[in-house]
Amino acid sequence: MNSTEQNQPEVQLRYGAMSDTISKQLTVQGFKFDKKLCEHWQKDADAITRIRIRGILTANQTEKARIKLLNIIAKTLNPKTK
Repeated sequence: MNSTEQNQPEVQLRYGAMSDTISKQLTVQGFKFDKKLCEHWQKDADAITRIRIRGILTANQTEKARIKLLNIIAKTLNPKTK
């Protein structure tokens, strides 16, 4: 999943139980970020996955929630360190 809003850094994240943590994915992509914020993002991503698995969210709702979370993350990232 890629960030979609203009004037944001290009960020790619994979979500789900089998994906690397958000922190690891952002580090590999060379971004600087607040570790405390990243812990909250991970909890949010895990919650979205959990309620999808439990049937509370539809696939479409899950996709929208993940895109919204990705755009929130992209807005707070510092430029790449590469």
